[in-house]
Amino acid sequence: NAGFLNDLKNNTIDGLAIQQYQNLFHQTIGQLNKQTSESIEIFKVGLSNLVPLTTTFSATTLSNDMKKIAEVISVRNFLGAKRQTFFVTFGGWDHHDDVLTNQNNMLPVLSNALYEFNNAMTELGMQDDVVTFTISDFARTLTSNGNGSDHAWGGNNIIMGGPIQGQQIFGDYPSLNLTS
Repeated sequence: NAGFLNDLKNNTIDGLAIQQYQNLFHQTIGQLNKQTSESIEIFKVGLSNLVPLTTTFSATTLSNDMKKIAEVISVRNFLGAKRQTFFVTFGGWDHHDDVLTNQNNMLPVLSNALYEFNNAMTELGMQDDVVTFTISDFARTLTSNGNGSDHAWGGNNIIMGGPIQGQQIFGDYPSLNLTS
């Protein structure tokens, strides 16, 4: 029954997509809907052919997200992907208060997920082809507000992957001397 409903849905989308529209916008939407439907079907088949990973991932949401990305990367050739871009959100870093406690809880989750993902890329032979990095829309002051810190002008990123030549600082490193 599910196969019948899926075929019915696809036939309906195909029927709408091949209609001749006068309006260029309608033509474009119809074509994009058809391409999207076809891409979803290819993606489903690709996911049914995942390369089984021996890398163990933690039970955190972030590690599970990174595992899913590794699985999609494992079928990149089937999907015909020459370049893939993935976005993962790991929120909750707005630590105005209790910064040390919060970061002591969150940094190990981040560290483990990145370590596990890196191991999976090595397992897939992709360690020299994948770059992973963190980014944030704000940073923190170096001075305390009592229990944490406030928003600031600069920050840091984590960048990892085979082609990265690490242990470099770009830009001017600020003085850590606290002045009154």
